[in-house]
Amino acid sequence: TTHKKQLSALVCATLLGFPWGGANAIPPGVPPGETAGVVGTEEGFTSASENISGNYGIYAVGTKASAIAENITISSDKFAALYAYNGGVINVGGDSTKSVIITSTSGGIDAINKNNNGAAFVSVKASESVSIVSDTFALWAQNGTQSTQAPESHSSITVEAPTISIEAKEEAIVAFSNAEINITGNATIKGGSALIDTRGN
Repeated sequence: TTHKKQLSALVCATLLGFPWGGANAIPPGVPPGETAGVVGTEEGFTSASENISGNYGIYAVGTKASAIAENITISSDKFAALYAYNGGVINVGGDSTKSVIITSTSGGIDAINKNNNGAAFVSVKASESVSIVSDTFALWAQNGTQSTQAPESHSSITVEAPTISIEAKEEAIVAFSNAEINITGNATIKGGSALIDTRGN
């Protein structure tokens, strides 16, 4: 399915289930045996690299990480390319960035508040184009709350560029449990099973 138009989308939903399960806390550092191109720190780590890759692309669990360069390519081969969990904050690009390309054999962008350990935030911005290609889910935001109105602080993903391409073999955009996803630009979105999946509010 393809959806193409000037798109500024707000997607919110309420949690009915969590696919990863388990009560164990996710460690702030990359798990043993795994790799990440960029790992967030409490103070905030900024990468100037144009090519970032690993089992994770950028990993931020309760930490902050940024990538700023003229053209940025981020790839992952096991987990989400942008992996923000439990208070993690990831910012990629900005006014000085022309293009951002994100590819993953797993998820594209995750912003997850697991077990109510803190809202997670991801922002991707470029002055020309953003491309996100995932073998599973392109954008997945989840806040772990079920309020009629989303809490003031809630997990979110923002993608902004004049031209945006989002492609996933499964669902393109997933927003659960009071999470928010904003896409602003001339967007082409393709999902293998669905374009948008939301549940509840």
